[in-house]
Amino acid sequence: MACFNLFVSNRMEVLAERLADAIRSPLSSPLQSEIVIVQNRGMERWLSQQIARRLGVCANIRFPFPRAFLYGTLKELTGAAAGDEYEPEIMTWRIMKILPVALFRPSFESLRRYLADDPAGLKRFQLASCIARVFDTYLIFRPEMVAAWERGENGTGEEAWQAELWRMMRTGFDADHIITHRGIILQRLRAVPPSPAILPQRVSIFGISTLPMFYLDLFHALSQAMEVNCFFMNPCREFWGDIRS
Repeated sequence: MACFNLFVSNRMEVLAERLADAIRSPLSSPLQSEIVIVQNRGMERWLSQQIARRLGVCANIRFPFPRAFLYGTLKELTGAAAGDEYEPEIMTWRIMKILPVALFRPSFESLRRYLADDPAGLKRFQLASCIARVFDTYLIFRPEMVAAWERGENGTGEEAWQAELWRMMRTGFDADHIITHRGIILQRLRAVPPSPAILPQRVSIFGISTLPMFYLDLFHALSQAMEVNCFFMNPCREFWGDIRS
């Protein structure tokens, strides 16, 4: 049944019990895998043990990470690919290659000083890897900022050289990142719900404390055609999301 269900508790064991209850009812096809989306492999192992303890066995269950599941599903539904060029490992090598050229620009003064004593290139590789991971985070959590960079805006302070470096890196890529077209993708999914025949019958999201808004919007759009269960750990029964720390 197409729906979005939210289960909340302040104890992981209670959420695991609710998950076991949810997947106790079999899927329509015995060949279809149950899908439980987790944040890390440690949670996968713990949850596998909890399910086996409650149901007697934990079998034919896949535990993908959020990005892998959503981007794979979108590729099946719309043909939109995330673009392998935007994987942090690939961006690392691209950034490492263009850094020597970028360092001659005025906005890269701080990086030029940092890399002044780096005869073997080790610091340049470590810096490129760090920047690639930051860019990967920006794509997911700060897509509006990245879009502004691509329009030629630089921002202020340390953002200026990041914007320049991003544009230099992007010139060597053939495709846009899937997040660039997030508005069009969501509009299409909401206007014409995907066929249940090409989607999993049921998906559970377990124990993930934070998801980008784009991911939440995608799960909500997909729930028009499949069952989406979200098991969320919350230390308080009252709403406290607007409290500032």
